[in-house]
Amino acid sequence: MLQMKKINKNLSDATRLRQLAEDKYKKKHSGKEPFLTESETNKLSHELGVHQIELEMQAEELRLARDEAEIAAEKYTMLYDFAPVGYFTLDHYNTIIELNFSGARMLSESRNDLANSDFSLFVTHDTRPIFNDFMQKIIKSDSKQTCEVRLTTTENPAIFVHIEGIVSREKNKYLVVVVDISDRKLLEEAQTLKYKVKELEYANSAMVGRELKMIELKKEINALLLQMGKEKKYFTV
Repeated sequence: MLQMKKINKNLSDATRLRQLAEDKYKKKHSGKEPFLTESETNKLSHELGVHQIELEMQAEELRLARDEAEIAAEKYTMLYDFAPVGYFTLDHYNTIIELNFSGARMLSESRNDLANSDFSLFVTHDTRPIFNDFMQKIIKSDSKQTCEVRLTTTENPAIFVHIEGIVSREKNKYLVVVVDISDRKLLEEAQTLKYKVKELEYANSAMVGRELKMIELKKEINALLLQMGKEKKYFTV
């Protein structure tokens, strides 16, 4: 009997505790939205599931975009570093900020050693005014400019280069592309020399022909003077 009373008492306490908890919960959430129905719960679960899939798809798209950007950046780096022309970024003092491997080869030094060097010091003295004027035009006009100068180093003979430059998007920086045109210049000079030699040969031929003509005329004049009983006027061979 005592055992039954104890059990009933425990049940009564549990029921009372449950009731107190429910009362407290209702009091805590009084005035708030009622519980969702099963239909509303299913709809919300569906929307949450679709939204999660959308987030996963967006994450996948972002991952693919990141991979494509990394590939593009790698390709750009390869194209920049190993391009057959020299790429330089200069400031308004002609200081080399960045350059690629071809640019370093043109100046016969490593990229690290050339960083912060004055690019204009590699331009020959006779063409340096042309380069300085070229840079001033870029700074003042904000449009692409070109020039042809010679670059020299302590190890190699001077080379002819064609330079194009524009203003960078970064403040006080200028993008310069340098192309070695030494072979073209040598060919142009060889063609010019060939043309000059032909001109000289033609002039010499004309002079020789004129001299021969004058000799013939002198002989004819001398013959006429002799026929007239007079002495020859011109000495001829």
